[in-house]
Amino acid sequence: MTKDKLKLGVVGCGRIAQAAHFPAVQKAKNVELAAVFDPSALLAKGAGLQLGVPAYTEQQEFLNAGFDAVLIAIPDRFHVPVSIAALQAGKHVLVEKPVAVTTAEAETLVRVLDTTGLQLQVGSMKRFDPGIARAQRVIEEGGSAGS
Repeated sequence: MTKDKLKLGVVGCGRIAQAAHFPAVQKAKNVELAAVFDPSALLAKGAGLQLGVPAYTEQQEFLNAGFDAVLIAIPDRFHVPVSIAALQAGKHVLVEKPVAVTTAEAETLVRVLDTTGLQLQVGSMKRFDPGIARAQRVIEEGGSAGS
């Protein structure tokens, strides 16, 4: 990590990255967007130009670039293999939910994570949603949503 900012690479330049992740990273005071990756040259190059960062279409080349952590914003079925590749490349990982498609995949990811000494966090965008909080209270109280 640089002296005052975490250098972040984003995996996936699709709709959710464009609508949510890129703007959030740009607003963060302690994060610097360092690179983007997408197998689609159109998406990668477009995002790189718009954001003023290097854009990659080859995963390993992206992971070899000089940044500290990755944000993984791609379809669920790719979360585990890309997370493992990032961890093995020495990058901390923030991955969207769900972290894995199967329990076996999640267990494999945990085993790899345990060997790295790196951090992995699962993003949960609805964690503080008022509707979710209300549902949790109702469940905990054993009541009904209408009470």
